[in-house]
Amino acid sequence: MMKSYPKVFLDVVGIHTTQSIAIQGQNRNNICMNKEGPISKGQINRSGQALAAKWPCPRSDSDFAIVDKYRRSHADSLNVTYELLENTCKKVVGEGYITSQRLKRMPTILDKIKTGALEDLSSMQDLGGCRAILPNIQVVRDVYAKLLEIAPNTFSAPAKGLKDYITTPKAVGYRSMHMVVIAEHIDDDGAKVTRPVEIQCRTRLMHLWATAVEAYDLINGSKDRTKRALTPETPAANFFMWASAALCKIEDSPAPPNSSDEYAVIAKALRTEESRFILNKLESAADAAVGIAQAKRKVGRNGLVLVWLKRNSEGRLDRHVEDFFSTEEALALNRLVEEESTGDNDAAVLIRLQDVEQAGEALLGYYMNTQEFRQLLEDFCRKHG
Repeated sequence: MMKSYPKVFLDVVGIHTTQSIAIQGQNRNNICMNKEGPISKGQINRSGQALAAKWPCPRSDSDFAIVDKYRRSHADSLNVTYELLENTCKKVVGEGYITSQRLKRMPTILDKIKTGALEDLSSMQDLGGCRAILPNIQVVRDVYAKLLEIAPNTFSAPAKGLKDYITTPKAVGYRSMHMVVIAEHIDDDGAKVTRPVEIQCRTRLMHLWATAVEAYDLINGSKDRTKRALTPETPAANFFMWASAALCKIEDSPAPPNSSDEYAVIAKALRTEESRFILNKLESAADAAVGIAQAKRKVGRNGLVLVWLKRNSEGRLDRHVEDFFSTEEALALNRLVEEESTGDNDAAVLIRLQDVEQAGEALLGYYMNTQEFRQLLEDFCRKHG
């Protein structure tokens, strides 16, 4: 007998999804099932390449079905990892932290394949991801160290993919601490099933920077290119490098290469006309919280809200919101996949509303309320410019 996996919900940030995907654990090459039987790694990789080449396409497309099933098959391992992260933060921090989990969005997966950033879909280490947003850098390191300590006894192998982008920020300014764990569970036949899950630990300021980059790339139509760039070659990437340098000074941590440790030099770089232009563009991303607040009042504590952005005939982004009662989970999930599969919108996210504060954090974490980011940089410039 094979196991049917449970629903996975992201209570704070990201995509909610549900699944009943059968997994056959006896053969490591048989990753998930379709109507005809197990799907091999080779078939998943071929479907990933094919889907990236023809995206967007209907949900009924066979390659879409295979890739989506593989994505969803990470849900159980994601739940296991999220529970460990939440418990670890609770023990180390106690309060004042935010944890979240997500399955990577289909457009992001396919963009990585299409651009060559990912060769084989089956080798992707962050289809499932968990994140902790923590009060300060020392707490980030404490939580990270605790996770490394308990990983060998909790997961099927020691954590891998260890990356400290706080000590050595990426050239474009990205900062966080990463690890990949191999989460294991036993199916009903007693067979082991494993999936990689990425864990990220960062401070609130690091998170503000990362979501501001997402906001700009979304508004500017550049998707994820600014954050993925190896060097800050565009005016926007250069701005975000200097913005990261300012936040590094606030947190007393090393600045990105090619920036500066001098307060006055950083402030001057952030006062250019190009920098002001980018900050003004970011302001247009800040009104999405209105839709969440309105939906919260309508659907109550456990309702769901689907938010997506679509370009109008003038090329500007319009925000669209649909709200669902807790009894309409299946409908909400179907609508999410519909919006993902059209390729007509720039982003789609399904948020579960637990309370007003978490709803706000969900928007901050994904739909980019950039006001605090702007204010931090303006205050920095006033003080040191």
